[in-house]
Amino acid sequence: MLFRSLVLKVMVSPSSSGQMIPQPMNEYIQQNLKAVGIRLELVSTDWEVLRGCRRTGAGSQGCMGVHGINNSSATNDEFTAFRRIYHSGAIAPRGFNFMHYRDPVLDAMIDRAHNTFDDTRRTHALADIHTYLVDQAVDLWVVHDVAPRALSPKVKGFVQPKSWF
Repeated sequence: MLFRSLVLKVMVSPSSSGQMIPQPMNEYIQQNLKAVGIRLELVSTDWEVLRGCRRTGAGSQGCMGVHGINNSSATNDEFTAFRRIYHSGAIAPRGFNFMHYRDPVLDAMIDRAHNTFDDTRRTHALADIHTYLVDQAVDLWVVHDVAPRALSPKVKGFVQPKSWF
């Protein structure tokens, strides 16, 4: 039996939007995927070109034939984290659903969370959305933290830098 590896082209940016060391991280992902038969072709481009591709969606001319994008995504509120990226109503040009992802179950979950005003119930609804997305393996999540730090209890006087938000 002849085995052909899966080839994926992913648009990446060498810098910007809080990606501290994107090239080594993307190469690490590339090596790990190769170990399981996935050949990842990294298409390096300017951050603004990548953002334009995200806005116009998969298959658009500006995306240069890529299958995916390595894009940082803010999760500071439920609209930004879920609705504008995964809801079928957010397919370009109405949102950032780059992959044209359509799942009526997920849409209903997002709508329910978006229309729930009790904080406890909304928190549970959002947790359910997150669990569902992880279980469906919708994305490959990779952390590009803006300022990771690890502190020893011996460190004294450290002042947390001001957050972007």
